[in-house]
Amino acid sequence: MKNNIPFKLLLFVIALLVINAIHAQINTAEITNYLSSVYSADDPGISMLIAKDGKPIYRKAFGKASLELDVQMNPENVFELGSITKQFTAE
Repeated sequence: MKNNIPFKLLLFVIALLVINAIHAQINTAEITNYLSSVYSADDPGISMLIAKDGKPIYRKAFGKASLELDVQMNPENVFELGSITKQFTAE
């Protein structure tokens, strides 16, 4: 009887790669639905970027950039972080 361990190992590795590829896919519709439910069009908003291997795979903005000026958020908005980042960069 021939030993099929290399063949079974190859099938196992291929199965793992397929499962990993399936789980690595993002569902952009789910992300959009969730974020639009959390950030309404009339509230302060966010800009979301998800990247994989240095390339954007999801890029959208939700809500308002300025409530006072009634300006919608967009992915190109510039955020002035100022002193808020000091707590993360201080030693």
